[in-house]
Amino acid sequence: MLKWVIPLIAICSCSKAELTYSLIPQEANTNSLIIGLHIMNESEVWASGTNSTVLRTLNGGDSWEVFEYPQADTLQFRDIYGFPPEEAIVLSIGEGEASQILKFRIPENWSTTYVMDHPKGFLDCIDFWDERRGLAYGDSFDETPFILRTNDGGESWERVANGLPLAGKGEGGFAASGTCIEIGENGQAWIGTGAGGNARLLYTPDFGNTWQPIPTPMVKGPSAGITSVRFSNDLGFIAGGDLAITDTLTNNLFVTNDLGSTWQACGPPKTMGAFYGSALNRFGGQHIIIICGPNGADISLDNGASWVNILRDDLWTTDLHSSGTGWIAGRDGKLYKIQFSI
Repeated sequence: MLKWVIPLIAICSCSKAELTYSLIPQEANTNSLIIGLHIMNESEVWASGTNSTVLRTLNGGDSWEVFEYPQADTLQFRDIYGFPPEEAIVLSIGEGEASQILKFRIPENWSTTYVMDHPKGFLDCIDFWDERRGLAYGDSFDETPFILRTNDGGESWERVANGLPLAGKGEGGFAASGTCIEIGENGQAWIGTGAGGNARLLYTPDFGNTWQPIPTPMVKGPSAGITSVRFSNDLGFIAGGDLAITDTLTNNLFVTNDLGSTWQACGPPKTMGAFYGSALNRFGGQHIIIICGPNGADISLDNGASWVNILRDDLWTTDLHSSGTGWIAGRDGKLYKIQFSI
């Protein structure tokens, strides 16, 4: 149920078309922390979170249906990917067997398709090229990046064993928003890493058959690195920071125009601390970037050169559709629809 609407606010983007946006708080019918988002189209959106929670709307967020995994209500569903007509792949995080991949079919049909078999294993995120081919990423525990691949829509998963660079000491990811993997066109994918003094991209051009490391200037440290990676056409974007630093600005936002060969630091955001999630898409002939974290959310219409704050809530995840419709979500079931217009 819609509660109130922030009036349209004009955002000037120099010579490009002027965009406006509206922010619409939505009733998620849950108090769980929402961490995963997947927009299928302007009407159908999936979300997931703590307490084994899955959400879905079929009407652009006017109403949300809540589903919970009955066998283990303490699982943290940190990522989700929806498939037509009424299926979703859900990723649960935690050490060892708490890291699982499940398939959910409405109304209440759950099946577990992968359970972590190493006690130090920890899954972080998933993404798919299409209805059959996808990837999952987790923390390294044996000097090799932990990447799973499926070719049957998530019914089974196999660890990628060849074509990978060595993992850095303590290298892993952050299960903070479900956006540490970005799937591109024609078999491309990027994985953002962090922790242990690491912060790089792992890039595949061929559906995960071969991989190459791409260095980045992202801040590094024991609890620092890339939390979110996004690509849209010729623009790439990474967000992150040091999760232990909450009250200052850090060097944690970068863009690339050449698939990561070179990086440019973005302008300073309005929100302090690390960012957990980001969204990037084209609308109205220009790129829109959204970033969010525990201290709020900002947007940029000039490829990260400048930012405008739009929210001050504890927000972990965001996604944006090419129609200009997006969602931002976080703690205590906070859920906002954002609509851009020309």
